[in-house]
Amino acid sequence: MPREHKSRRDVLNAIKELPSLKDLLSTHEGHFDHELDLEVTVYGRNYGGKKVGPYVRLFSYEPGEAVVSEGEWGGNTFYVVVAGYVDVFVQTPDNQQIKVAELRAGTQFGEMSVLAGTTRSATIKAPGGAAAQVLEIQRPALRLLRKLPAFGENLDRSYREHGRDAIVEDLKSTFALTQEMSVELKRSGTFRVYSKNHVLLREGAAMDRIFLIKRGWLRRASEAQGVEDFLGKGYSFGVEGMMKPGAWPYSVTLMGRSELMEIPIASLRKHVALRETLARELARFVPPPLGSRVSSKPSVGPKELAAQRSLIEAGLVDATNLLVMDMDLCVRCGNCSMACHKIHGQSRLTRRGIHVTRLEAPRASAIQSVLAPSVCMHCQDPECLT
Repeated sequence: MPREHKSRRDVLNAIKELPSLKDLLSTHEGHFDHELDLEVTVYGRNYGGKKVGPYVRLFSYEPGEAVVSEGEWGGNTFYVVVAGYVDVFVQTPDNQQIKVAELRAGTQFGEMSVLAGTTRSATIKAPGGAAAQVLEIQRPALRLLRKLPAFGENLDRSYREHGRDAIVEDLKSTFALTQEMSVELKRSGTFRVYSKNHVLLREGAAMDRIFLIKRGWLRRASEAQGVEDFLGKGYSFGVEGMMKPGAWPYSVTLMGRSELMEIPIASLRKHVALRETLARELARFVPPPLGSRVSSKPSVGPKELAAQRSLIEAGLVDATNLLVMDMDLCVRCGNCSMACHKIHGQSRLTRRGIHVTRLEAPRASAIQSVLAPSVCMHCQDPECLT
């Protein structure tokens, strides 16, 4: 177990040594510029009898001790290396851990899990022969610390760099890229985060870059063909443009927050081996022809697309496990709410929520009315589902 430094003075000294956080301690005429934020973040503060904070803790990790582990949920904390360094390991398809990087003092890590709400993408450990000192920062501190220009810039830069490196390392393990190719991809590629309704590419524009979709949903549409469809993560766009100039045959609009990597085709043309490797390997992830996954029956296609759009916009399509009610089968007996009440003393299930209709089968008449009720989603074995 890591050793926590309980002294607030030790925490303040650690903050003072970190370029991205030291402005939290800046003063003017003998007063802290961010006095209230400093108190909440480092000491904690009482609001009407309720304790808020502190949101930072300082830990020392023994040699080889893990700070975070790949695959675990990490949506509430991220870290900054204060002293020493930590090693970054990723797991290969054959369950081997390989070291991919070292993070020196002043480097942030773990912010991708907090900002994107995902599991940890790597295992971070103190090195085998030395201890490491790490500052743990909890999610509520983000809003306060973003007021510091250096912290906000460092957080955004770190997020983009770690996102880019994670994609490159994934490509490296999947495509057997050489170290030289990986370095060039990290140099020329850019990790992007776009918001809902961003137009990623326009029909007829020059195909000048490759897009690797890591997370998100998108809508493809062609005015010339009069067709549209929806796709998710894992696809690569622009692969055909690496070998010869071309234009985008459709437009792509993002349906929600999306993460992707952009690689300019011009930079790939200067590195023949990398270009040929990517052209060959990414061909497996080229999206299917536009509209090929939508029913060709006139009475079904529009309803199928409407159902897909509804599930994506509601967010239900991203669920790992989902409680839904078929409203055509539900007899409104209330037993689901009663079961929750018996377990918890009060019902945490509300038979209101997100209502959608979808096609059960590619027939115009096969419509299913579905309700995703408002629930707390805390039970490991939910009685309401039974």
